[in-house]
Amino acid sequence: MKSIIYIIPYFGKMGNLFPLWLRTCALNPSVNWIIFTDNYEEYSYPPNVRVVHMSFKEVVKKFQNQFDFPICLDTPYKLCDFKPAYGEVFSDYIQNFDFWGHCDIDLLWGDIRNFITEKVLEENDKIGFLGHSTLYRNTPEVNARYKITGKSKVDYKEAFSSSENFFFDERAMNEIYDSCGWRCYKKQVFADLSDYYYKFFLTNVAAEEQNRNNRQIFFWEKGKLIRKYLLNNKVHEDTFMYIHFLKRKMEINVEEDAEQWMIIPNKITDKIEESTIEVVKKYSKSHWGKYFWNLFHEKKDQISPKKIFTFLVKRSKKYYCLKKKNDTLNERKM
Repeated sequence: MKSIIYIIPYFGKMGNLFPLWLRTCALNPSVNWIIFTDNYEEYSYPPNVRVVHMSFKEVVKKFQNQFDFPICLDTPYKLCDFKPAYGEVFSDYIQNFDFWGHCDIDLLWGDIRNFITEKVLEENDKIGFLGHSTLYRNTPEVNARYKITGKSKVDYKEAFSSSENFFFDERAMNEIYDSCGWRCYKKQVFADLSDYYYKFFLTNVAAEEQNRNNRQIFFWEKGKLIRKYLLNNKVHEDTFMYIHFLKRKMEINVEEDAEQWMIIPNKITDKIEESTIEVVKKYSKSHWGKYFWNLFHEKKDQISPKKIFTFLVKRSKKYYCLKKKNDTLNERKM
């Protein structure tokens, strides 16, 4: 079995989702994680999650030592641009692994090996196309591919030396791999939740999958991430490798020994309800009022009437654009 390790530099306070994230890592014992952090809080780290305590300044120095030009790494958020370089910068920590990757901690894992199979690992050098989870084959040639110039709109020197965020890990790396024809696995095996909806609505969904994307809730059961969705007035189910919450604030109500969780907007609970048609409908309503009320409380110290108006206009335009796109896709299928 090919070995996998995810590299996570993370600085500051861990979110309230982190203990559950660790529990989902624990039920993927054949996958490893290494976290570089200045956080000394005590958590129940499983054996496959290693912690290396390191300050942000120390990490910045580690990156600068890798390059012969001045880099700009002023904030932890800017690390997004540097993710493709992790294989070289942290090479001392990943020498014994076949694949290394980067991922976020605002997600919950399902059964990773059920989706990233030996066949997928054998046939691809890059697995994933978004920053919240991407793997690379751990070879010197593959690890240096981010340095290829002329194949993307922004090259690594420009991205690494500027304070601007270029999303180099997603945009540029996808452009480089596409332009060079290198082997990349792009199947969507994850549930990426949109932050434009209160209910669960997945982004990057193929046209033929949109009819499953309207009414849905999730369950985590002993390491498997299961979606229950409505289609033709029946409850169906499928599974995902992980669910990504992005900026969504989640209330956590889960006991330490609970082996099954129900994931609904915007709550994770071990008080399980049977996934009937009525229950799925109940937890997949839009609830725009709740969405804006929660957002107001979160941002109340930063907002003004002008900002509220501008925000509402932008959100409305985004919502109707998505709705129009979905309507068009549905018409094409009819």
